[in-house]
Order: sequence, then C-alpha cells, then structure tokens
Amino acid sequence: YTYTGLGIAAWKGLFDTTVSYAALPVATDVEIYWQAPAGFYADSHDVAYTNGFACVCATDVSTTNTRVFIIRDGVTMQTLSIVTWRAARVVAVGNNFVIMGRTTGNNVEGYTFDTTANTVWAGPTSFNGLTGAAITGTTGWDACSIPGSTTEFLLAVPRPGTPRMEVRRYNIATFGASTVWTNTSVGVVVGDEPTT
Repeated sequence: YTYTGLGIAAWKGLFDTTVSYAALPVATDVEIYWQAPAGFYADSHDVAYTNGFACVCATDVSTTNTRVFIIRDGVTMQTLSIVTWRAARVVAVGNNFVIMGRTTGNNVEGYTFDTTANTVWAGPTSFNGLTGAAITGTTGWDACSIPGSTTEFLLAVPRPGTPRMEVRRYNIATFGASTVWTNTSVGVVVGDEPTT
C-alpha cells in the first residue's frame, strides 16, 4: 500500500485507484523502498534487513524458480536465480544474509551473502541433517535470526516418518546444527508447546 497524504491518512493499494484503506495507527513516513521488476510473478516472498541492505526472496511455486534480490537504498545491487527451490526463506545473521531453500527433492540448502563485501555469494551448501528427502509434506517451514547472535539462526522444519516438527539451531560458518526441540506427537500442529 502507499500513503496518499490526504485527509485522515488514506492508504491506497499500489494498483488500485478506487479503494481507500484506513491508515495504520503506528506507521509514519511510509514509503515504497523497492518494487519487483515488471512482469515478475511469485507465490511467496520473504524479506530481511541488515547493515543498510534488504534481501528479498521470491518464489514461483509452479516453476520452482526462486529469485533473490539484494537491495540498498531502493536499488537492486545483486540478484541470484535458483531453479530447484519450492520455497525460500531469508534471515539476517550479523552482517550476512542466509538464503535457504526447500528443494524439489525435499532437502534444505542455503547461500550466504556478506553485506560488507557486497558482491560475494557463497553456496549452495546443504544443511547438516536436512539432506536425502529430510523434510516432508506441504507443511510450512520457517527460519528466524537469534537476537544478539552474529553466527547462528533457528530453522523449523517438518520431518518425515513419525509426524513431527523440529527446530534446529544452525551456525552460519558450517551449516552445522544442533536440534533444539522435536515434537513427535501424532496430529500435533505448529505452535503446540512441548510438555517436557
């Protein structure tokens, strides 16, 4: 949405000139930072920000094509195209972005981008413990940075076999992991808390 600056802070959809939306009560000085290239289609997006850079991952599920954009001051600085990912996530870890994807073979692999070098992609690297059809189903998965950490992040994934979700803590240098939590209950949903 874009802020029109009129009256009681009307908002308009970017491509909708006839509909007004109520302003968000805590948002001020909102602007469009970046917009995907014309004609680009994606089913899902993820975004992270660090060190003055934004990283946007956009996936077209039907073509298993993910495009990654590194943006600074609204200008695309770097792009990466990956044609084997069904879904992508990005997290900021220190001055780096970790871009990870769920492959068509149900593995997880990742790239890193160092914002201090501004031109260096490293990867793809398989995630320790998440190769050989290590994740399953169409259940969602997600990742997040760990506040204060410049080297680690968390990843939550659905695992095959006994229905379960698993949260793993990864190190950016090696993609080595330790399991933080596993839920092996049948029929459990994401968000259930462990009982032990």
